[in-house]
Amino acid sequence: YTKTIQFQDINYQLAQQEDKTEIFEEWCAFLNFFDSSVHFELSFMNMATDAAAFEKSIAIAHQKDGATILAKNKLPGAVVRIAAEHHGNSMMTYFYRKAAETDPKVTPKNFRYPGNKPSTCEGAIVMLADCCEAAVRSLGDCTKEAREAMVHKIIWSKLTDGENQLSEVPLTLADISSIEKSFLRTFGGLMHDRIEYPEETKKE
Repeated sequence: YTKTIQFQDINYQLAQQEDKTEIFEEWCAFLNFFDSSVHFELSFMNMATDAAAFEKSIAIAHQKDGATILAKNKLPGAVVRIAAEHHGNSMMTYFYRKAAETDPKVTPKNFRYPGNKPSTCEGAIVMLADCCEAAVRSLGDCTKEAREAMVHKIIWSKLTDGENQLSEVPLTLADISSIEKSFLRTFGGLMHDRIEYPEETKKE
């Protein structure tokens, strides 16, 4: 019986300790269901899970799966192309840094999306919008100045020598500046500004 059953649950690998305890207790209850006349063997194998690599695989799949789903549902080719290119071959900085904490010799190129750089202006705008929206939301309630600084940093980082994600599209610097201003107007209408109150001066 045990030779025909393979149990490998990624949820268990990544679960919190209290959840692992609950899963283990459920398995104990299952085993207690059998009476003493039933004999079988159990083999336990602890597998170390590299959380950074696992999260990276999900992030990469997101790009491929999105384009596949759109193509399957017969959306226009231009839309499918944008989905396939909206991450370009950019670096997944968060996952790279997380992996480098445990292995300083980790290869940066293994943490790049496998797609092509945006080939249309529309694709480039979607890339910038996706990156900026995620970054701004990570700030939570913040000041207008903090939001502006984050959007500026994200957009112009795509033009650096290391990334250069917009090299295949005919966007001028003036165009990119206009896109940045448009994003800031949109985020300003969607997200709450936190007011910075001046600190009260201590009374002598």
